[in-house]
Amino acid sequence: MAAPAVVGQRAYVTAEDGSVAALDLGSGKVIWKYESGLFATTTPAVSDGLVFVVFRPGVATALDAATGAVVWSKRLETASLPGPTVADGRLFVAETGGNRLLALDAATGAALWDYRLDDWVVAPPAINDGRVVATANDDKIHILDEATGRLLQIYHASQGRWVRGAPVITDDLLHISSNKGRVWGIDYRGRRYPLERTLLYLRTQLWVWGFTARGPVQQGSVWATQTGGKQPYPPALADLDAGLGYGSGSVAVVADAAGIVTGLDADSGAIRWETQIDEDIPAAATIAGNMALVGTGGGQVVALSAADGAAAWSLQLEGAITASPIVAGGRLLAASAADGGTLTAAGY
Repeated sequence: MAAPAVVGQRAYVTAEDGSVAALDLGSGKVIWKYESGLFATTTPAVSDGLVFVVFRPGVATALDAATGAVVWSKRLETASLPGPTVADGRLFVAETGGNRLLALDAATGAALWDYRLDDWVVAPPAINDGRVVATANDDKIHILDEATGRLLQIYHASQGRWVRGAPVITDDLLHISSNKGRVWGIDYRGRRYPLERTLLYLRTQLWVWGFTARGPVQQGSVWATQTGGKQPYPPALADLDAGLGYGSGSVAVVADAAGIVTGLDADSGAIRWETQIDEDIPAAATIAGNMALVGTGGGQVVALSAADGAAAWSLQLEGAITASPIVAGGRLLAASAADGGTLTAAGY
């Protein structure tokens, strides 16, 4: 079971059997249920009274949030692995096998534009300030114009560092992690210039062969930090200036599949803390106030201080945690593998 999407007093969830349900957040009672008959493992997106779900065989569907009735459904050309993203009246979905990101009109499903990447698209894009940040199963980060899909900037994380995880955007920086444990802070507001990649390659070769004293700095580079993990999930950002009294600045919390959780200064990339959890971590960390929440393969939800990584509390559930735990509406919501897929709500 994927993590739910929560709006008001309703939680919207998908299950592996392709069902989509709206649950009352207070009681867990099923308000409506839609049976697609298609495999689904991603979190829905909710906006303007619609619930958007992408089913793995390659079907994007919009449901009425109040009743579960189908508003529109669109067959994609290939299978789709990541969940949908909705912003500014546009729905962004991936054709994973076709290496494409599509922008659809959220109200009708009509195609607006598409952009082809160089490999499988396995993570949802991030959207902010008129820009779309898209990644694929390779080392490139594509920054596109939200309205047209035109490429504005491309960032290379270096050969072999796959940035397959979802990017995270603030008004200041783009944060992203790679399969080899490196995490980046990138200025995503630049533009691509003619021969930029060629010039960067030539300058790099001059540095490698000792003709220049310092290596070139790629456009958009702000910081890059190597963490102790090797397969980190997307960062989660905690604002420690929000009247919490636990430190200052923002912290990017990155969990690793092997159980390492790292807190980095979001502005500089400096490592502030590192905590080892003695269990596998199957999904990215999330932030709830001053806490970083991680789920484990052993069924625990663990809360760490975002300021220093100290363990605050843990909750033991039945079955492995299958998605990132979240806090919404005063409740902790955690999806687990118990009984074939269970969503548990606890007071928070």
